[in-house]
Amino acid sequence: PSGHSMGLIAVAKALYPSRELICATAEKRAPEELTFFLCENSHPDLTVLLINKENMDKLIQAAPFIRDYPVPDDKTVYYLCKNGACNSPVDNLEALKEQFKSE
Repeated sequence: PSGHSMGLIAVAKALYPSRELICATAEKRAPEELTFFLCENSHPDLTVLLINKENMDKLIQAAPFIRDYPVPDDKTVYYLCKNGACNSPVDNLEALKEQFKSE
């Protein structure tokens, strides 16, 4: 039975590739606009990672690739990634929504 479960996981990964949203922000928590967007739009295959100056060092220990995503001093930057490759960074939610639509 466990082999069947692993087979289903493999099929799900093939049919529904992983997507990651990296939010690098100067704020201490997720921007409200992003929170509202994620609550109103279902993205079950999406992993969201919030990077800010307070949690950067701890995240680097868990995921060293975080070093490649600098935290801006006064704004928020979004990186939408699929299967390990990221789109161009955007600094507003409307542009991020367009990236979601184009996938």
